[in-house]
Amino acid sequence: MSQDRETLIRVARIAAGSPGLSVWAGDPPVQLHARWVVVSICRDASGKPPQYGVYFLDDSGSIRVARFYESARIALDQAQSMAGTTHLDWLAGEFELPNDGHLDPTEFSRYFAG
Repeated sequence: MSQDRETLIRVARIAAGSPGLSVWAGDPPVQLHARWVVVSICRDASGKPPQYGVYFLDDSGSIRVARFYESARIALDQAQSMAGTTHLDWLAGEFELPNDGHLDPTEFSRYFAG
């Protein structure tokens, strides 16, 4: 039996010396701070086209903001727009998330070469 899968495909780390990335989200919008921006591909077991997730995480891996898009290009463009990241900031790799979907930077960061 096939299962839904989510795989991280791009990671950008906000520099440790910086104050962190400010992201506005919610209704009304509130300012959140993030240290990581990650992009994932979400494959549905039913065979529907994949979705691409953009997550903004704090140091512990807690999701501060999550958005989903229909293509990798749109997801990367949106992440760049929200975070100011460029294609040079992204580290490429593949890390399949565990079934609980937990995003732990200490686990996934070693799978991305810089």
